[in-house]
Formats: sequence, C-alpha cells, structure tokens
Amino acid sequence: MSETKLNLQFRSDPGHGWLVVDMAALHLTNLLPSDFSAFSYVTVQKGKLKFALEEDCDAPKFIRSAEDRGLTLNIKEHYTDGNSSIRSWQSISTWQPYGPSVHGSIGPRSHA
Repeated sequence: MSETKLNLQFRSDPGHGWLVVDMAALHLTNLLPSDFSAFSYVTVQKGKLKFALEEDCDAPKFIRSAEDRGLTLNIKEHYTDGNSSIRSWQSISTWQPYGPSVHGSIGPRSHA
C-alpha cells in the first residue's frame, strides 16, 4: 500500500496561525468545511478552494483525522510580521458551497 503524503502550509502572523488545506485534503480526512469553527477561513486561489484552519482547535482536528487515516503530513511554516492576508478571507461559517462552478466545491447546485 502506498503512503499518501500531504504537503501543507502553516501560515502565521504575530497574532495567530492557520493550517492551509485544500478540498482534496479535506476529502482524504473525511472532514467537511462545516466541521470547523467560525475562526477558520476560506478563499479561492487559482480556481481551487483553500481553507485556513485556525491553529487552536480546527488545525488539530484536521491533523488528528489525517493521522487516524495514516496520512503523512509535510508542513512548511510561513511567518509574516504584519497581518496575514488570511485575515481578509471569508469566514468558513458564512461560506456557501453551492455557488458558481469552482473546482473543488462540493454538494448539489440549485437551479434557480
């Protein structure tokens, strides 16, 4: 059986930190965006959904789930002296996954 390795980023600023994952990583851990708190964020980069999981509760939940499934995590750390751009991302709690086609979105689309 081959090992599944996830290459991830941990981004932080003087006030907080976030583990950045994509939808494929969430699928591998059997987690959904709704499994995380309002302190995590979401954005679209290069047509793909990116989630910034806050460091205190949400990132550890993701890491535990990944480890429980035998996934190997390679996490690179990135620090910025000012506010991280992640702070301008949308809160995961207000994100609506059923919008225009975005690679990596989940769920049925309504046809209004």
